Amino acid sequence: MPRGAGKSLSKMVAEALQYLGNVRNYAPMTIENYEISFDQFRQFLSAQGLPDDVRQFTGDNVFRFAEALAARKHKASTIVIRLSGLSTLAQTLMKLKNGEDKAYLLQNPTRTFEWPTVDQPETKFLLPEELAAFLGVACPLRESIARDLMVDTGLRCSELCRANVGDVITVLGRTVLSVIVKGRGRRSRKRHIPVSGPVATALFEYLSLRGVSNPQEATCRDEALLVGGENRRWKRTGLSALMVRIGQKAGISRLRVSAHKLRHTANIVARFARRDDGSGLDRWTRSQLLSHASPASLDRYEHLLPDELFEAREAQRRGLARYLGESGRRDDPLAEK
Repeated sequence: MPRGAGKSLSKMVAEALQYLGNVRNYAPMTIENYEISFDQFRQFLSAQGLPDDVRQFTGDNVFRFAEALAARKHKASTIVIRLSGLSTLAQTLMKLKNGEDKAYLLQNPTRTFEWPTVDQPETKFLLPEELAAFLGVACPLRESIARDLMVDTGLRCSELCRANVGDVITVLGRTVLSVIVKGRGRRSRKRHIPVSGPVATALFEYLSLRGVSNPQEATCRDEALLVGGENRRWKRTGLSALMVRIGQKAGISRLRVSAHKLRHTANIVARFARRDDGSGLDRWTRSQLLSHASPASLDRYEHLLPDELFEAREAQRRGLARYLGESGRRDDPLAEK
């Protein structure tokens, strides 16, 4: 049973989030995800007529919360994300103590039942003709610059939403975004994300129309870099929804264009890139362009275009001929099949 009868669960969770952010140094976007998980759980409790009380943070209620998400057709992966957020909060409340020097929780209520099994399908990406159509959609500048920055930098939606005007800086004569990027667990890192010349030009035009002549001026440094309607900072959900709408206007029906799919697409585009000396971009460089902490993370972003697979199959066929030839068998036994 939770301790602290009658104590507001919301206040305890707020204390836990503050601890995770200030003491454990969890990344802001990680804290935001935990807040979303708890807000949805609190709304579930309210809908059941249950109070905002720590005694309601039980395995039974969390299980029924997961069932309610499934009934609303949430994907298993989404349910697991919400349970993971609640689990971290529970683990934290098991460490924090009340005025009687006793832990707020004695056990983690999310661990009293089995979680949904999550399939890991390959994340889709935009094919060349789809990306061309996506980039070709006419949009207001405040929308097109968000789209172009996302395709150009491969930044996560939440990272772009948190970027400020003062994060536009110059390094070695080139424009970069100095932003906090996602890290694993409690790690967050400040990274300099390069912006290509054409997109940088459009970015400065966009800022100029907003009356920002110098991003480093103290009066505007903390203003949102990207704003939507009513000049308000884009929220992650709003900016992600914008990418979906642009994809629909582009006539893309094979997939639902999301910020994460654009991030995968950015890696494929980088793989096709060539330096001035004709060499391609290696894995380490492409990993750094996506602000990964380790090149191993790039494995999930590697994809092959259909043409590449067809070319690979033809190359395999030529390899078969060589293999049979080198073994003394000159005839291809599959040639007539």
